[in-house]
Amino acid sequence: MEIAQKLNAFYDAFNAKNWEVVADLLSEDFNYFTDNCATLTKTTFLEFMKKDDWQGSGFSLKNLHIVTTPNSDLALAHYTTAFEGESKNQKYKFTAIESVVFGKENNDWKIIHFHTSNKF
Repeated sequence: MEIAQKLNAFYDAFNAKNWEVVADLLSEDFNYFTDNCATLTKTTFLEFMKKDDWQGSGFSLKNLHIVTTPNSDLALAHYTTAFEGESKNQKYKFTAIESVVFGKENNDWKIIHFHTSNKF
């Protein structure tokens, strides 16, 4: 499915720190929400990620569920993701429950809303 492919493209680009590809996958109205109530716009999300020293070595998506609106212009994906990587010279493994809302823009799916709740 297209949504699953877009999610995998997002995480592949995220782990590769390919911020151009990440930016292209995000809507101009993008918002990122965390379980500690932080909210970031597309610009502030990309700025934060570019400064972060996280070096991802892998990820997986499990229990992916996708729901689309009747006219197929919005889609909600919710799933569990697992990450492995390194930050500040320390290795980490963690899981998160995430929900992502996609919207159609010029016949292409873009991420407009992203919420993550980390479980360490």
